[in-house]
Amino acid sequence: MIQKIISSLGYKIRKEYSSSIFLAYKKNTPVIIRAEEDDEQGNTSLRKEKHVLQLTQGIVGIPAFRWLYETPKAIVLAREYIPGKLLAQLSKEKGRKKVLDLQNRQQRSMLEQTLHQAHQQGITNTDLSEEDVLIAEDGRPYLFDWDCAILKKDVSAHEFRKACRTDFEDLDRVCKAVGL
Repeated sequence: MIQKIISSLGYKIRKEYSSSIFLAYKKNTPVIIRAEEDDEQGNTSLRKEKHVLQLTQGIVGIPAFRWLYETPKAIVLAREYIPGKLLAQLSKEKGRKKVLDLQNRQQRSMLEQTLHQAHQQGITNTDLSEEDVLIAEDGRPYLFDWDCAILKKDVSAHEFRKACRTDFEDLDRVCKAVGL
């Protein structure tokens, strides 16, 4: 059903990363598409991710939101496509060695800056893993998968500060695991 919806929007799927994540093109413009079927109450994590991506528009290191499409049974979100590889994939390819030989400190610093800017916008990731960090072909790291994010407006100041600390602890764990 999801693939039919994507096709009906005029996109051609070029690669299927999972049953819910696709690389698709329309008029030679690539996007990453995430899709979910709604549960009976109409809940989906993609609505939250759409909101987060809109709030983080312009933050370097977070792919830009493109569009959201909803049907009575599914929701489809498109974000900017960035050519590169996930840290998890790079780590498997290179073993426990350093994932990248050059610019490791710069990449870690860029990830820290991206998280800091998201926190300034009132958003924490809360679920950062090697699967959520993409290293672009130019070496720039990107954070994505914000469906578990916590918004500052939804929690107490104490809970938000705790979530911010957890983000940096998760980032530290991820960076140590892959040698960044």
